[in-house]
Amino acid sequence: MSIPNFTMKNYGVDAEDIESYEDAKVNALKANPSAKTFSVRAVALRLRQDHHVVIKGRPMRIVDLSFSKCACHRGGKIHIVAVDIFTYKKWEDITPVKGFIDAPIIAEAEYTVLNIDGPILNLLTDDGEPKDDVNVPHGKLGASLLADFAEGKDLRVKTLSALDEEQVGPFRLNAGVKFC
Repeated sequence: MSIPNFTMKNYGVDAEDIESYEDAKVNALKANPSAKTFSVRAVALRLRQDHHVVIKGRPMRIVDLSFSKCACHRGGKIHIVAVDIFTYKKWEDITPVKGFIDAPIIAEAEYTVLNIDGPILNLLTDDGEPKDDVNVPHGKLGASLLADFAEGKDLRVKTLSALDEEQVGPFRLNAGVKFC
């Protein structure tokens, strides 16, 4: 990504008035620990690739940003290209530089696989609590997970959750170090 040579003043925004992406997330969680999203000022220098945003109600990871400054008294625009973190579908959005954009609060957790009951994983937290509401992932990841479990291997899975949706990500053997 190439960032054009400009300052936020070029877009009519004072840098002192803007909190960073990370600060906005921390402040949102302090104000409401059960928050699912937080608002970020959509200023070109605050959003970056690999930040997360909400587009059309879905949690996305930014893969490309481009900026344009409009003529006259209109503000600039930010063109965002992002990928859904669960379906990997590509989406685009255009937002004004002076506007706000929602960002999802994303949580990762690691569990031990106890059993696979049809499409449902029976998981165990580190605290010893059972968790039975996560589906086996689709595709190669799910096939690999099922094959390793059928061989009797002890497995640990990572889940990614955002906006009331949760999905299994990489997994590893309990004794192993590397996630597959």
